[in-house]
Amino acid sequence: PTSDGKNILYISTAGGDHSVWIMDMNGENERRLTSGGTGDWFPAMNPDGKEIVFVSTRLGNGDIWTIDSAEKRYHRLTYTDLPEFSPAWSPDGSRVAYVTNQGGEFDVWIMDRDGKNKRRLTKGLSDKNWGNRFSAIKIMETAGYYHLSWHPDGTKLLFTEWETDTNTNQEKTYISVLEFDKGILDKIEVDRTPIPEWTLIGEKELTVGEWEDFGPAFSPDGGSIAFSSNRSGSWDIWSMEFNGENLRQLTKGDDDELAPVYSPDGKEIAFLRSQKPEARSQKDETNFENLQSSIVNRQYSLWIMKSGGSGARQITKGIPIISYPAWHPNGRKIAFVVREEDGTNIWSYDLENSKMQRLIVAMQSVVTSKGEQLPYSPLTKKGDGGLSLYRIGYNPAGDKITFESNSSGNIEIWTMRADGTNLARITEGDSPHWNPIWSPDGKFIAYSTEKLGEEAGHHNWRNYNIWVANTETHEERIITGEEQTDWNPVWSPDGKKIAYVTNRADGFKHFGIWMLYLK
Repeated sequence: PTSDGKNILYISTAGGDHSVWIMDMNGENERRLTSGGTGDWFPAMNPDGKEIVFVSTRLGNGDIWTIDSAEKRYHRLTYTDLPEFSPAWSPDGSRVAYVTNQGGEFDVWIMDRDGKNKRRLTKGLSDKNWGNRFSAIKIMETAGYYHLSWHPDGTKLLFTEWETDTNTNQEKTYISVLEFDKGILDKIEVDRTPIPEWTLIGEKELTVGEWEDFGPAFSPDGGSIAFSSNRSGSWDIWSMEFNGENLRQLTKGDDDELAPVYSPDGKEIAFLRSQKPEARSQKDETNFENLQSSIVNRQYSLWIMKSGGSGARQITKGIPIISYPAWHPNGRKIAFVVREEDGTNIWSYDLENSKMQRLIVAMQSVVTSKGEQLPYSPLTKKGDGGLSLYRIGYNPAGDKITFESNSSGNIEIWTMRADGTNLARITEGDSPHWNPIWSPDGKFIAYSTEKLGEEAGHHNWRNYNIWVANTETHEERIITGEEQTDWNPVWSPDGKKIAYVTNRADGFKHFGIWMLYLK
């Protein structure tokens, strides 16, 4: 039960994998609080009722997180590759006690409610045998043996101990009390283990509703996000502040407008526009297999408007553009992908003299069961003929372009010089890689793929997650590791956030925009 006695927190698999749910004391108003990932466990409400602490295995053995249910913001408290579990709030809500085996032995640790000032409270608990019930194969099942409970005065912790009688070989179990002075906690040495670069430290929901939002793009100052949405019936360009506030509709009408990208100076937005091929309902587009084919056809044209939505002007005509537009950092050129008879090619358009230059024939397609040359989308089943928008982009220096290609036999992330030379493959694997986007410093590329990594959870979900790759070493790191579809990543200008599209909310029914916060 929660501290106010009005609700009950519990774990349920009703929406997929184990996730945190809440309901009224009479069993009514059941609602899901966490997305589940590869398992969320051990929920507990802070005494002030503002935060719920829980354990998630979405990125490996288990980390401790909190969620602010009012704002739908996640905050990660622990970051190691070790199992961390059984979180328990102190009576005043200022600290969290938990169990981990950092240092090689299972012990009780304490940290502040924001994850800072981690301190090891015990050493070699129960003659160093306290961890003999733990199983790395069944982490959450065996972690239940290590439940912690605070005394109301905040100076004692209850926990379970067990030992084997050497004479009878029978196991004895008993409840123990760990007692300490409040002042002693601040005198214990703080763990100074640094958080690795590009570690996920938090998440926040920005948009949600009975519609689909996709294709976010940050303004150069990081204050706004433009995106596409069918919330008004047609696909239109919308904008909001980076925190999800002050939603504005920038385009209106019956045509579809997609793939907004801010100009380097932030004064304009390039986007794609196309007439609807036929009337369709918003309900049809909520189906995963129909979403991509409903928003993409072969006759998109490039448009540019002012960042406030006025002054839209058409840039190309009769050219079948099938990618997000990519501004050159100098603001004078825009690159895009064009489908032609001889292949799928990357072109550059000079805004000053209205000239086009073909850069490379680099994009190969997958033949579907219908005989069409189409790449697979994260939202379509292989062989169903769904079409995805390619994503290309200039690096911050303007001398390289990233793009997707399956010229190696699998859809991978590649880079090349801006003139089309020096092709280099960045990713490698047996699953498609989508939506590459450069980091602001040009050292990393974020993208979406469904492959698994060593950090992925133990339930082996194979769904699309956000990854980051080093452009020099090609080292790849998984950022999200959950059961929903995560795609369309885009970096904030300061490199500390990634906005992306996911169907994690509302039972995986609709796609909204979320924010990832990185170290």
